[in-house]
Amino acid sequence: MQALDLYNKFDFLIEKHGNIDRQVTDIVHDSRKAGRNKIFLARKGFNTDGHKYIDDAYENGSRVFILKEYPAEMREDALYFKTEKPADVLGLVSAEIFGHPDGKMDLIGITGTNGKTTTTYMIKSFLEHLGVKTGLLGTIEIFDGDKTVDAQRTTPEANDIFRNLARMYDNGCEKVVMEVSSHALSLGRIQGLSFSAVAFTNISRDHLDFHDDFNDYLNSKLRLLDYLKPEGKVYYNNDDSRLKAALEDLDDYNIFTYSIKNDSDFKAESINLYQDKIDFILNNKEFHLEMSGKFNVYNCLAASAILLESGIDIDKIIEAVNNFRGVPGRFEYVSNETDIVVLVDYAHTPAGIKNVLNSINEFKERNVIAVFGCGGDRDKDKRPEMGIIGYELADKIILTSDNPRSEDPAEIIKDIEAGINNKYPEAKYDMIIDRGKAIKKAILEAETDDIIIIFGKGHETYQEFADRVIDFDDREVASQALKQRGEGK
Repeated sequence: MQALDLYNKFDFLIEKHGNIDRQVTDIVHDSRKAGRNKIFLARKGFNTDGHKYIDDAYENGSRVFILKEYPAEMREDALYFKTEKPADVLGLVSAEIFGHPDGKMDLIGITGTNGKTTTTYMIKSFLEHLGVKTGLLGTIEIFDGDKTVDAQRTTPEANDIFRNLARMYDNGCEKVVMEVSSHALSLGRIQGLSFSAVAFTNISRDHLDFHDDFNDYLNSKLRLLDYLKPEGKVYYNNDDSRLKAALEDLDDYNIFTYSIKNDSDFKAESINLYQDKIDFILNNKEFHLEMSGKFNVYNCLAASAILLESGIDIDKIIEAVNNFRGVPGRFEYVSNETDIVVLVDYAHTPAGIKNVLNSINEFKERNVIAVFGCGGDRDKDKRPEMGIIGYELADKIILTSDNPRSEDPAEIIKDIEAGINNKYPEAKYDMIIDRGKAIKKAILEAETDDIIIIFGKGHETYQEFADRVIDFDDREVASQALKQRGEGK
């Protein structure tokens, strides 16, 4: 499309300089990605101001700029559009440039504190089993209908979202399922999108390093409702009291509930939990899921409810559920031939580790060893709480590093210890800063039939420190230790 068409369409582009119209096919906010036919949007970020890089973007080929203040040097062959808040217009401009691909497919948004990734994977897997090509935007990866790439964050920037959606549409996707984070909602990353369905999995404390308080966090999640199509549907976990209080009286929305306790539109009954599977009844039909953990019943209910309300026959959904084989780094068994069980899970919140440990304790007849830490530069107040939960629900805990980032990992562990020691002054536990050594100790010293759960990093293949990022995969480290155990070392 032509740049001047954008200027004429949007009132928020309040002034222009230059009269040479340009074709535009993309928009970027990183000057290193600027180029021919790409608009450069100069916005102020957390660490720097994009206005400083206008000249760099020009040198890299961009000739159209959206900004708040004109640069000192105005190029004669460039076109400049002024706007009051450049960061707020990225989604709307991106939607226009890429042809509003979200309106050409059914877009399903999943938000909540825990369960987003598993629920999105389930929806994608169920739909594809039924022959519906489905795109994915999530914490682990992005699937555009042709290729899969690793994701850099839970919800990409608005221009990346629309670029991916356009590719998904071109590759034949009929539906797209997307994780939507509280950061994305607060920062306007999904601006311009329209969802056919949204689901709220649960809500508990998280990201309070970013949000002012819990209410700010909750309200940011609820903003997802603002992006729902008029005929769109809302689904939420009716066993979550905070979600219920926030959503049950919203009469202007087409709302459906799911649960395993309270009455709801979709209630799982006769739940039988096993170490590696779950059986339950929904709508008088038997469901069999090749995953464990009661929390996964909720995830499966959310996914199944969305498909049922879209008109898909329940027997076909049951077949798709039976075919599902889990999510990388989510309650994932580390394959081994030893006498112990090792699980890796991404849970990194108090509610997350509580759910997982409670699920293990539902069927365990053996000791549970939990290995975990807390991420640096994140909500510090949850650290003592995680320590208490781990100590109370596991038979043994080993405190270790997670992604320390700019913080001293030993100081992070002290924060976790504080919660345990204040409540249980005589508590005994291990503290090993080196995550690899902590995992190795847990596996090599475990007794026959012990269950080891390694929390925090899940699918991640790296560990972040202040001065470096190293290759690190909990599953690989565990596999190496299991091999040593199997060899009797």
